Order: sequence, then structure tokens, then C-alpha cells
Amino acid sequence: MKRHRQVFKKLLELSLTFVLIFATCITHTYGTSDSTTHTTINTFISDGGEYSLAYILSHYNVFTFDYYKGTHVVGPMIVGGEAGRTTLQGDGSGSLALGGLSTSSSQPFPHLVPSYIKGKASIGNTVTTRSNVPFYLGTVNQNNSYTLAGANGNYYDYYFSDNYVDFDQAKSLIKADAAIYQNYEGPSQNGETIKKVEINIGDAFQYFKNNPDQDKYDYQDYVVYKDVVNSEIKLAVKLKLGNNYHFTSFNNVSTIIYDYEANSDPSDKTTIISCNDDKIDSFPIILKSQSDAMGKSEGLTLANEKFYQFDSIESGQNLSVTYICPNATNIEIGNEKNHPGIGKLNGHLVAVNADVKILNGDYNGTLIVKSVDSKAEGHMWSYKGIITPGSLDLTLNKKVNGQVPDQTFEFSLQQVSGPDDSSITQQFRNSLVTSQTLKDGSFKFKLSGFDRAGTYIYQIKEMNNDGYLCTPEALFAKVEVTQSGTLMLPRLVGYYLDENCTQSAEAIFNNLSKTKLTLQKVWKDKDNQDMEAPRDSINVNVYRQAYKQNGHQVQIRILQNINGTSKEIKKETVFVDGDLTFIADASVLATGQSYYVGGIKKVTTTNGSLDISESKNPVFGTFDQYGIEKINLSKITSDATIDIEVSSPDEYSPDNVKLTDFSYTSGSIQKIGEPEQYSTVTLQKGQSWKSSLDVPKYSQDGNVYHYFVEEEQLADYDVTYSNGETSSSKASDVEAKENETLTMTNKQKETVENHYLTITKVDQNDHSKKLKNAKFSLYNGNEELKVKKENDIYFYDPAGDDILTSDDQGMIKIDLDSFKSLNIKDYVLREKEAPENYLKTFDEIKLHFDCENDCYYKIDDHEQVKLNDHQEHCLEISNVQRDAVIKVPNTGYKEYPYLMLGMGLVMISLLGLMIYRKQGGKGNV
Repeated sequence: MKRHRQVFKKLLELSLTFVLIFATCITHTYGTSDSTTHTTINTFISDGGEYSLAYILSHYNVFTFDYYKGTHVVGPMIVGGEAGRTTLQGDGSGSLALGGLSTSSSQPFPHLVPSYIKGKASIGNTVTTRSNVPFYLGTVNQNNSYTLAGANGNYYDYYFSDNYVDFDQAKSLIKADAAIYQNYEGPSQNGETIKKVEINIGDAFQYFKNNPDQDKYDYQDYVVYKDVVNSEIKLAVKLKLGNNYHFTSFNNVSTIIYDYEANSDPSDKTTIISCNDDKIDSFPIILKSQSDAMGKSEGLTLANEKFYQFDSIESGQNLSVTYICPNATNIEIGNEKNHPGIGKLNGHLVAVNADVKILNGDYNGTLIVKSVDSKAEGHMWSYKGIITPGSLDLTLNKKVNGQVPDQTFEFSLQQVSGPDDSSITQQFRNSLVTSQTLKDGSFKFKLSGFDRAGTYIYQIKEMNNDGYLCTPEALFAKVEVTQSGTLMLPRLVGYYLDENCTQSAEAIFNNLSKTKLTLQKVWKDKDNQDMEAPRDSINVNVYRQAYKQNGHQVQIRILQNINGTSKEIKKETVFVDGDLTFIADASVLATGQSYYVGGIKKVTTTNGSLDISESKNPVFGTFDQYGIEKINLSKITSDATIDIEVSSPDEYSPDNVKLTDFSYTSGSIQKIGEPEQYSTVTLQKGQSWKSSLDVPKYSQDGNVYHYFVEEEQLADYDVTYSNGETSSSKASDVEAKENETLTMTNKQKETVENHYLTITKVDQNDHSKKLKNAKFSLYNGNEELKVKKENDIYFYDPAGDDILTSDDQGMIKIDLDSFKSLNIKDYVLREKEAPENYLKTFDEIKLHFDCENDCYYKIDDHEQVKLNDHQEHCLEISNVQRDAVIKVPNTGYKEYPYLMLGMGLVMISLLGLMIYRKQGGKGNV
């Protein structure tokens, strides 16, 4: 069954190859050209080419930025200079054979892309393409004519252009790609993992020197063999295909052996081999661990293991081994220094700055180099490894309290979503990567392996934020990847606060120093005694006010280690803007002696730079301890704590340590903006009415926060806020700074009965009909008393209005208690305006209040009426419609509505108010 699958796989590959060839030869068009004049405006890019490593390795046999001198090249070639016969074999006369095959029995190789030679082309007049792709040459060749041997006979699609390839752009992009490949580790095109492996040649030499009887050492990812070449000890290195290997140098490396399993297909194992050499005098020969269809001839036997050479196969093979030599300027391959006559270059070579000389055999793969002079034939073994994987750097920043941190923080990155078949998705499956901040506060994640188009979401979190509040807790990065040929182009869309990427954010994590805010609720009765709370919970709003702090709080602590326990003896805090200098004296004289046995052992700070000077009173038996030291703290960037550890045979008391001669500029503080609500906290009876929370000490701009609280209004209680130093009934007057407690004391109010005068205007003939918009004024003599209306009740207010107006229910309600501050006896109530279509009831009612004599009311010129009842405060006044009949009493005076029931009762209520005042507000009116 396995054999059948292999056969099917080969048939599928052949069919796909045929489809590609057919599509290229029959359907692909190559821009605009003139087959008569052989001129064109086509370019490498317009013909569908890409200046990417994967594209060139898979389509071209040669890509040089300068000349190519050789014998025969099977596959397509791009040459930036002249192309002709090598001088390493003969005098350079003759021509370079391009395309076709040198043996008729071999499988023909069709060119799938055009070739281009910019300089003079000494290639003969026939180019065997085996397909109908065009052929491009520089204008220096335009006096020549060419025949192309295609799939359907000869054709003549050759064109002259000096601008077909942009070699500068090509070089720049290829170098960038090569750097990505050289540093790549992650999934390969077949889903396997490519590891980055450093080859330690120096260590191997040392091993064989220390163990002369050994000739092999296994490093797990590679094996090193002792190899003797021309009586000189060198090393052969066997590499497992499928990893990214880096050599510091190829010096002393005679051989590289490809290690793969028998009957496997090594061509799908993406393998990258790089070195740092500026010059490679003798490139290692290439052998393989298996005797198979790619070659059965023995090459070397090392440590009793046989290794084999690659045969001369001009095409039809795939190869995914790529050598990258970014620094090399000269490379020689196949000279007498490494096993002459054995091995050949089998792999692609990328060295864009190198002049390459190949002295024997043939080479299987692509050369992307500066220039080539070669006795060897170029065999087209196409690349089928990873495409140029998209690579993207995510660069973020870290701050602490709005400043660049002076410590290192670590962050993690984890993929949240992305195409399932992407290599980078497989790389991040069930794993994460980490990054640490640099000195400037930045940190970076390098993402490599984007080989599928789509949307990728990554979560970034801080890992070690103890002691800080991390803002935000996480960021999400959204990456969009598009494909352009063999290039994957990742683009950072932005950073967000949510996984759905709807809330944009800056690429900044700003840790904020946290402080403890404790909230405490206390319940008191009228006598200021603790009482049972009248409810189970209450909501408290927490507000914060930002202040610009010019300077920093510096806390100085005196510590003594007693039996292994550090005890704080003394503490002082100063608010410093700039440097701080002071003297600490912890001198302890030996009893009855003139030398010191106690003093300052160590001084440390959490921020800033310490300088200790003017040390005095050296402690006996020590070299660096003194009783007195002058301490300077500079370069302060945040609040700091200076710990002064003292030592003595006996325990210190606070008075034993003196802090004197302080020199500094005092800091200042300035309120910034308005307070903002931070949170709402529910205090509960079951939790002893107490809650503690961690809150930011600083804003993201570096301003310091102070906090205050405001609870919901309770009708029967007065609240007082306190921070231990300040108390006030106004919430914002009492702020908590660092690690403070805000206490809310609710004291039960004294029971006070409110007294109101309610006037109701009604129709005389129908008392159920209430009259609105009746207007009155209240006077003290001729002075109108001003009122204001709140919640449908009129209160005395010197800044208010002088009109009382009945509402839709015909009602005017007056708070009598609000007038007690006037301390007057006689009032006048005047009706200013009757309701619409009604007559005025009276001109005025005189009200008299006298705490020692009678209280009465008197309407207009009528007799006064004594007030006896002090409990009723309602007055109903009726009005007569303009067209109604007015009854006249026997006295001859109009029948006024004040004779109705209740007229006297409201006046009685006013008398009650006076008695209420007389008694100092005690009792009922």
C-alpha cells in the first residue's frame, strides 16, 4: 500500500509539472515586444518575476550581478555582465552553452522563465529553452541574431533591453531575504520544525586533542569526524537535513555530509547552512549518507562509515539545501586543498558580494553571487523548500509611572487566532515566547514563519508585575498577511485592548506603583455612641484627583538587625525637588573607652544614586564602617526609600540615631484637572464595614493621585469624612495619599419636627375646585421677604423671589422653620393677584407673634382674632368668580371667604411657630 502511495505521489508531481509547463508555454504572455525590431519594454517584474530568494532559487540556475564565465548551464540564467567561455579550461575562446542538455539520454529540462544577459553574450546563436519563453539581452548584442530551440521547434522571440532587471533592487531584496533565512527557526513547508543550530568547531577540535584515540563525536543535531587531508587534521561534519546550521567559519572544515534516512525524499527538507567568512579559500566538499538514485559512488570512509558522492545529473532533481555566505567576497570550490577529485557543490549558494571560482566537476543548484568563473557545468536542481517566510517585528514600550523603568520586565506573546495550516500557527500552538525590556524601555517580538495569507491575532501580557498595577492588563496585536507570488507580506494593523480588536490602544504598558486605600464605615447614635447599623450595606464612590508633583517623597529608615530580624528604629520623610544631602550619626562609644563599637553598616536606596562622604568615627575592627556619614542622594526619578542599617553590641533607641544638616529644595504639588470617579465600593455589615483596595499611586502621565470618597446620602444621618488628620462633612476636603484609611462616620440626626404653613386656594361655591396662579407676598412691615422654592416648598432666602404662587393643586406650602432667624413679631400676608377670572379675597392679613402675650391675625380693617391652637398649619382661602353673586353680611361688609372653616386655624399655626422659637426649637408647635 505504501508503494502505491509513493507511485501516486510521483504521478501527481509529474502531472502538476506538466500542467505548469503547459500553462507557461501556451497561456503566459510576456508584456509588450516587437518581434520585428526585437525591442521591448518588458521587465523581470512585468514578466511575473520576483526579487525574492524563494522565487529565484526555484526558477533560475544562475543569477549574477556581474559576469558569468563557464562551459554549460542547463537552466535559465540572469547575468548582470558578460557571459562567455571560462579561461579556467582553455583560453576562453568559444562560447557558453545555455539551455538544453549535454547528453541526449537525459531528461530534457524546459525553461519556465526567460533568461537575460545584460553584457556581451558569447553564447553561440542557439539557446535551447525547450519552451517558448522569450530571451532577453543587453543592447550591446543587438547586431546579433538568435535562434531559440523551443518545445514546438525553433522560434525567434529574443529582445534587447538594458533595463530588464533592476540589479540594485534585486540585490537589496535578496540580501534582506537571505538575512531572514539565516536567522529563521520555526515550521518548514512540510510542517516539521527547523531548529537553529550553532556548529562548535573549536570545541570539537579540543575534544579530539584531549582524546587522540577518538575519531567521532556526536553532538545530537550533528556529528563531527576527524578527517586527515594532505597530512593535516580537519573536520567533517554530518548534518541532519531539515535544520538551520551556522558555522562561524568553514576554515578547517573539509567535508559536509547530508544525513537523511534511506528511501526518503531529502529534497523537501529545508536546510540552511551559513558562515561568517569574508573569504573561503576552499569550500567544503559535499557528500551524503545514503547510496541511492542521486549517486552510488563512494567518496570517503570516516570512523568506519561510508559516505557517497552525488552523480552528475543535469536536471530533474529538487534540492532544498541553501548555503548563505553574506560576508564572503571570494569563494573557491573544488581546489586541491580538500580531497581533490572528490565531491562537488550540491546545494544552492547565496553570496551576493562574492566572486566565485569553481575548479572541477559540476554544481547542482542555483548560484546567486556577484560573478562566476567555472570549469563546472551548471545543473538545474530546483529549490522546493520554504518560501520566503513573512517576518515582522512587534516593538512595544514599557513605562513605570510614566517614566522609562530602571529595572527589567518580561513579557509573553501568544497567538490567539490565525490560519490553522500556517507554519507560525503551528509554532505557537500550546506555546508562547517571551521578551525582556531594553535600557530604553522598549521590547520586541520577532515573528517569523508567516506562510499563509490571513488574519493573525496575538496577545501580549506582562509576566512579572508584582508591586505594580499593569495598565493595560493585556494588549492584542492584529496582523494581516497577504501573498504576492512567493512573498508573504505581513502588516501590523494595530494594537487593541480587546481580542475582537475594536478598542484601539497605544503600544505601551505603563506600570503604575500601587498603594493601599482602606475604607472604613462607623455608625454613631445621637449621643455619639456606637450603634447597630440600620442596614446591611452601603455604596461608596471612590474619586481620584491628579496632582503634578514637582519632586519626590524620600523616606529615610533606620534599621537594626537583631537576632536575624530587621527592626525599624526611626523613620523620617522629606519632599525633595532635586538632590538631598544630610548627615546620619549612629556612633556608639565602647563603655569607658575612646573607640567606637557601633555605627552605620550599610546604606541602600530604591531609587537614585547614592554618594557617601565625610565619614567619621570609624568602628573598631572594621575597614569600611563609620559612626557618622554624609549621605547624598541624586538623580532621583521616583519616590525613594533610603535604608540605613546600623550595628551595635546593644539595641538602638530612636534617640541614639541622629539625622541632621538636611540640605534640599522642598518639592511642590499642583492640582491637575477635575476629580474623576475611580470605582464604586460596596461596604457590607458582614465585613465589619471595611474594605481595602489596591489603587494606582500615579497616573500614566506621572502625576500623583490623591483619593477621596463620597457615600450615598442617608436622610437620617450626618456624615463626617476623616483621614486621621483632617475631618470634614465635605467629601473632597478629605483626601488619602499613600497607604491611608478614609473613615466615614455616620451620626444619627437629632429628631426635629418640621412646621409648615399650607395655603390652599379654592372656589367659594365649589371647594373641590382648586385655583392655581394665585400670588401672595409676605412682608416684615413694608419690606418684602424673599423666598425660594425647592421640591414644591417655599423657604426663606434673602437672595430669592418675593412672590408665592399656588400650583396646579391651588397649594402654597411654606417652611416656617426657615424664618426663625428673622426674630421679628409682626408679618403681613398680601394677596397680589387673584387666580384668573376670580376676585381678590382680601388686601392683607396681619400676623402677630409674641411669645409673652397673645398671638393673633387681623384681616384688613376687621377685628383681630386671637390664636389659641398651635398644632394646625393649614389655611383654605376661597375666591369668588367675577360673575358670581356676592353676599353681604348684616354688618354691611362683604361676606369674605375668611369666615370659612379653617381660616383661623392657619393663623394659630403661626402662633405655634413663635412659641416654638421662644422655647429654642424644643418641643412641638
